[in-house]
Amino acid sequence: MTRVLVLGGAGGSGQLVARLLAASDLVSELVIGGRRLEPAEEFAKELGSKATPLRVDALNEGEVVEALAGCDLVVNLAGPEYVVSVTPLRAAIRAGADYCDIACEASITERALELDAEARKAGVTAITGIGAVPGVSNLLMLQAAKQFERADSVTLCNYWPLSHDDLKASLEEIEKTNRVSAGWQMMLRWASGKVRSFEDGKLTTLDPTRTSWDVALPQGGTVSAHPACSPEPITLPLHLSGIRTVRNVIVFLPPQVDRVYHQCADRITSGELDSASSVRRFLEAALKESPEWPPTMERYPHAIGLWVTSSGRKGARHGRYTCWPAGEWLSWVGPAAVAGLRLLRGDVDKKGVLPPEACFEPMPFLAEVARYTEKWPADGKLLNERTEWD
Repeated sequence: MTRVLVLGGAGGSGQLVARLLAASDLVSELVIGGRRLEPAEEFAKELGSKATPLRVDALNEGEVVEALAGCDLVVNLAGPEYVVSVTPLRAAIRAGADYCDIACEASITERALELDAEARKAGVTAITGIGAVPGVSNLLMLQAAKQFERADSVTLCNYWPLSHDDLKASLEEIEKTNRVSAGWQMMLRWASGKVRSFEDGKLTTLDPTRTSWDVALPQGGTVSAHPACSPEPITLPLHLSGIRTVRNVIVFLPPQVDRVYHQCADRITSGELDSASSVRRFLEAALKESPEWPPTMERYPHAIGLWVTSSGRKGARHGRYTCWPAGEWLSWVGPAAVAGLRLLRGDVDKKGVLPPEACFEPMPFLAEVARYTEKWPADGKLLNERTEWD
């Protein structure tokens, strides 16, 4: 009998992950945990006989420990991730249960890694940050670095080309539900405060508003991108010998959106706005200017996308490699489900608090994620790739 607790299991992301886990023969019982019992009950009934609802506050360590009685694994999808990550991790270590989450803020990852020794002592495997960014991003960056005998830099670029209709739809959804998604809140937090980046062989702190780099677009041309407060620059240098630069950068398009984005993020830094309020302000301010913008969506293949560029040496040659998803298999929830199933299968033999790149080979893991998105490329091709030599 294998029992799995899904924290935030009745939420948007939680439901998607829970459905994938419930469909597996590896899972005998699925506990749908949430702060409110009624949504958990409704979803558990819909999910079927494997599912059991449970009221549990993910910020109450004692409650999570009790909820984990008899559980082999907890998959933490509760949000916002920057609030609800470390407490369930501590609880999992106390309960002796394996763990994975989609935590996506650098400071949270640093706090999680401080629990590594405790997790190893308890015989627990805890994989932190196994969503899209971080998660898929870490593995794409690892794959890009592996194209060289000695990689010296690797950069992830998140790009968000937004049209007037995109902004309007996002704001209308917030007004309809009176709820700002954890994902949108995280995006604004990524550009607030100080950002960790790995520069010239050492971890450093940058001001995201006043720091930018020109980044080459896969389609040609360049954009000016700013550092984002995601954990890849913290974890990847631990697993890439000789690497000198690890960056996660973000850009909204058109440039007017990017300017408004950073203005609103600065207001989080100053304490003038909280994360949820800054999202509303960002969408409202961007919408006011958007009628003057030219169409942007036709230029880019995805509303939300990313690519990775690495540089390094292979033999006597120095070059640059770029890769990005082929098709629309990139998933924000599939990676957590795949990580959970791999933990249940015993595919990860390491103990402690681990980032994705310490646990998984990139391409087999990404192929499994793609299959769970129901958008597996017809030709089996996961990545578009390009290598240029000096």
